[in-house]
Amino acid sequence: MKGVDYLVLTQLAIHTSIFIHALVDSPLHVLPVAIVGYTNIALISVNKFQIQIKGKTRITVLLILMPYLVFSSIKQIRKYPGYHDWKKGVDHIIELDWEASMLDLNDAVEKLPRKGELLYNLGASHIFNENYSRGLYYLEESKKYFNDRNIYLSGAYAHMKLGDLKEAEVSALTALKMFPTHLAPHLLLGEIYYYLGDIKQSKTSLMKCINEEIEIKS
Repeated sequence: MKGVDYLVLTQLAIHTSIFIHALVDSPLHVLPVAIVGYTNIALISVNKFQIQIKGKTRITVLLILMPYLVFSSIKQIRKYPGYHDWKKGVDHIIELDWEASMLDLNDAVEKLPRKGELLYNLGASHIFNENYSRGLYYLEESKKYFNDRNIYLSGAYAHMKLGDLKEAEVSALTALKMFPTHLAPHLLLGEIYYYLGDIKQSKTSLMKCINEEIEIKS
């Protein structure tokens, strides 16, 4: 293809991919993606795709953008220990080692205090270690930065264990609205309605699971 600048196309493809992921996640919080993204910002700004930048103007642009790239990269590198602790904590969750997961996740929270998914992981660890009130605290904190059905499912379970059945019902119904084809909310609601004394509604929720009316079984 004559006249096609493949570097520009590559840069556009990278930025398009980052933008699409940004609709559901925070890709620039991941170190390799951040470095690639910020590097492309610096390059595409002085590329002829934007404007023909020459002489002193080009130097000025580079003097502004390159320090920003360095600063952003250093900032992400400094966060790496927090991500490392986070990964170790999640690995312990998979192993059902709640005590170890809480230790690592606590360390991660000190380094990455505004990570909603991290706060959810810590809250869930507390809940499955039967520290229900503490777990609910971290779940509420996680909602400030992150929104996911698992927050409401874990919250519903914790509220049920604490005997706060109405709060448990609200959380489980919220999770169900977010993922109506998922089994877990129906299963949890069946138990909640049983404790509420609504046997008919409990049977209705549980029969959806028994009859496999749900697309997602996990």
